[in-house]
Amino acid sequence: MVKMKTSAAFAPCHVTGLFQIFDKPANPLYAGSKGAGFSISKGVKTTVKAVKAAKWSVKIKVNGSNVDSAEVSEKVLSIFRSMFPEIGEHEVLVEHEVEAPIGAGFGTSGAAALSLALALNDAFNLGMSKIKAAQLAHTAEVKCKTGLGTVIAETFGGVEIRIKPGAPGIGEIKQIPVSKDYVAAC
Repeated sequence: MVKMKTSAAFAPCHVTGLFQIFDKPANPLYAGSKGAGFSISKGVKTTVKAVKAAKWSVKIKVNGSNVDSAEVSEKVLSIFRSMFPEIGEHEVLVEHEVEAPIGAGFGTSGAAALSLALALNDAFNLGMSKIKAAQLAHTAEVKCKTGLGTVIAETFGGVEIRIKPGAPGIGEIKQIPVSKDYVAAC
């Protein structure tokens, strides 16, 4: 009997209000942005299903449809495999359920990267901390040039000021307490 590894994780989307780019560091963990923004209740739920196989293969679906290219998710998977070669060969199905418009400034690629890293960690029972998984997602975003401060903001949620650039655990944010009664209109 073939045992399937499966897990799901959610990451909120994020709207950046203002930012200053810090993309010069050679190590992507130290690249990022300073700025401010807020996470929203809508986000990306990612489900990972994996079974042992003769060779590594990946299928990615976004909102129920197969996609030929999902650059950030593919980068997360590539980094994941290089970090954990001991997991071996698998057929992997990644299903992203994206609740916010893609390509409209809601940080959907960062939320997809973060939720995928968290789901992979759980599915393969690797014991990475949330911060380490978020660093993997941040690295993928920086390498794909799709975000600099999104993942750190989505990792902690709420309204934030990013005061030091970098990945979660390296960059620093200051969270701004806001009542749940407040609504942000975009």
